[in-house]
Amino acid sequence: MRLARDYSALGSSETPLRALFVIAATVWAVAVLVFVLPTLAPFSGASMATVAYGGAAVFALAAASAAALRSGSEVARVFWALLFGGLLFKLLGDLGWGGTRLFGMGPSALVFHDVAHVLSYAVILAALLWLVARTTRNITLVAALDAASIMLSVGVLAWYFVLGPSAAVAGGLESPREILMTLSGSVFDAGFLFLSLLVLSTTRRPVFTGYLAAAFGAFLVADGAYLTLRSVGPYEMGNAPELAWALGMVFLGVGALKTLSSCSFARELEISPWRVASFWFGPLSPAIHLALLLAWGALYPPLPSYVLVAGAVLVVYLAFRISLLAYVSRSLSLEAQHLAVRGEQSRISEELHDTLKQSVYSVSLLLGTYQEAREREEPNAGETLDKALAAAREANYQVGRPIDELRARGAGMGLDPTTLLEGLLSDVEEYFGMRAQKDLRADLGRLSPEQLAAAYRIASEALWNAAKHSGAESVWLESRDVGSVTLLKRLV
Repeated sequence: MRLARDYSALGSSETPLRALFVIAATVWAVAVLVFVLPTLAPFSGASMATVAYGGAAVFALAAASAAALRSGSEVARVFWALLFGGLLFKLLGDLGWGGTRLFGMGPSALVFHDVAHVLSYAVILAALLWLVARTTRNITLVAALDAASIMLSVGVLAWYFVLGPSAAVAGGLESPREILMTLSGSVFDAGFLFLSLLVLSTTRRPVFTGYLAAAFGAFLVADGAYLTLRSVGPYEMGNAPELAWALGMVFLGVGALKTLSSCSFARELEISPWRVASFWFGPLSPAIHLALLLAWGALYPPLPSYVLVAGAVLVVYLAFRISLLAYVSRSLSLEAQHLAVRGEQSRISEELHDTLKQSVYSVSLLLGTYQEAREREEPNAGETLDKALAAAREANYQVGRPIDELRARGAGMGLDPTTLLEGLLSDVEEYFGMRAQKDLRADLGRLSPEQLAAAYRIASEALWNAAKHSGAESVWLESRDVGSVTLLKRLV
């Protein structure tokens, strides 16, 4: 239902692709029913599964090519072009493998299958790393190494618990080629799923990312089921894993079509800590995989040497990752500070520009009026001069506010926060002739520079409003600490 609702939001320009989606989804649903209730149809579930996978693959290829050609975002076009290439290689490899089953083709067909699948994995990996690079900041290398560590740990788990015990009796698995190709699907799908979940964890993620993660999740389930079936004997076409592969293709196709309807990209500075924790303590975590293997080995010793070697590699990588992440975190922190400084500079620059422009224009206008009145010897010329002087004092106060706010932001470098507020009260007395009194009891030193700058800005605005609009002759500023809260109050 969710797929249908999201798909219905697409425009009429995707009508042919809409028809492909309806056909692929319908065939997949019928194939699932035939597998669950085989007596419902005169045809076999195996043939329906093959047809469902073929239809879904055609739909995914058509939608990915449309997104690559017609998306409004260059990032999306490159991503879907790469993914189209990866899916095309995968389909060609599957056709080569199917040819050996249906038509008895020789070893050349198997070589074609292997090469096509290797190219498929490489191109899809490039597409996902491109997406990570364009939606996050400075973590592409870390993400690639994390994906590699996941692939290593998943491969060791799959061999140790599934393929290894039955390799000697499962037809053909004595061959290194058979072992590698059987393991490769689950191993790469785990890495692809991690990378898509990484992009999904960003705040302003692309609209298709959820479908991307769902697709690789379906592929992981399919290849895990294939691996399990392959561990007990030769695999025949039309089994249940092809239904999961078909579902993954449908998800990819819908994701491509969502890209056509609406897609934007924004690069995030960081990923929230709870998402990072959910990875390191989740089912894809290499650390959890290693802990599981070590615990199992403690209960059922000994552990094979390849498990110990893989464990040593993962431990060394985790040590390297901590150092690399410290460097990346430092870079991200500096970048965040740089962006914050630029934002403050931009805000203060705009504030100074607006204040100076308005104030200087007002003063020059009043002085011009005063000059004309003086030349005509008008009796109210002195009043005009007084207004000009008042406008100049107000401009001086307004111009000094952003500068003093910057000083308040640097209060952690030896400046006394209370002295800054006292200076603000002195400015009110000097520029507006008001009697300023104070009762500052709060410990402003406990505030962060950002909080202190905000407090200064609030006090400055409050005193400005009192001097400009209240008509009062005196103003009172007080501060108090109430638990963890700092109160700042202005009275007139």
